[in-house]
Amino acid sequence: MKRLGILVLILFYSIAMVGQKAVPGGGWRGLKDFLGRQMIYPESLLKEGRDGKVVLECIIAEDGTPVNLRIKEGSDPLLNREARRLVWGSRWSPALKAGKAIRDTVEVKVEFDARKFRRMAEKRGWFSPDSTWDTSMRIMPVSRITAAAKPLLPEGMSFSAWVSKNLKTPDAARRMGISGRVRLRFIIEPDGTATNIIPEEYLGMGCSEEAIRLTEMLRWKPAEVGNRKVRTWGQVTFWFGEGKQQYDFQPVYNPGSML
Repeated sequence: MKRLGILVLILFYSIAMVGQKAVPGGGWRGLKDFLGRQMIYPESLLKEGRDGKVVLECIIAEDGTPVNLRIKEGSDPLLNREARRLVWGSRWSPALKAGKAIRDTVEVKVEFDARKFRRMAEKRGWFSPDSTWDTSMRIMPVSRITAAAKPLLPEGMSFSAWVSKNLKTPDAARRMGISGRVRLRFIIEPDGTATNIIPEEYLGMGCSEEAIRLTEMLRWKPAEVGNRKVRTWGQVTFWFGEGKQQYDFQPVYNPGSML
């Protein structure tokens, strides 16, 4: 038993020292969805039906921002530029070592498939961005916002009421009597979708996954700077189980050092 305790202690120590790698907002599946749904396929290549692949290497800084992007594989300058724009626009949970955020090098592959893009563009509702959208991938600071983002809800329904109606507590969480809060931060895109979802307060037994489902389910009215629709951070809070029901949305959330 003593030996088992020592092994467990060594394992815990190893995990704490090695830490974890950088993870994209929404996980790798979330990153793939983000790259596909926010892609602006170069028009000339789309008309030709030309496919391609770009592989980038970059450093995920301590604040979760990709920096020092480098093309490792990619021969078409138009595809390279779009892949760089997309990856730069992603946000990550930084790598950790001994509980401290550190820099980490990652590799990201961006696939360009003209046929798949056409199907996806029909599904999302646009082939090319609206002229009022800011496509620079910059996340606007709170100080610049002239109109805050907000969820598009049925007329007369509050955010809390919508969550209460649509939230489904996972069976496992209900059986285990799990109670607690899930808090997520995410980017509201100019097209009104939520991307790069990063848990700030996690709750197990499927609760965090249910909170993410609801956040992705909602359509959003994007923030504006003047007449331009821009990217901005948002934050949502969901409560599961017994206790005070707490549903909250901060439309101009500023994660400070996490920007």
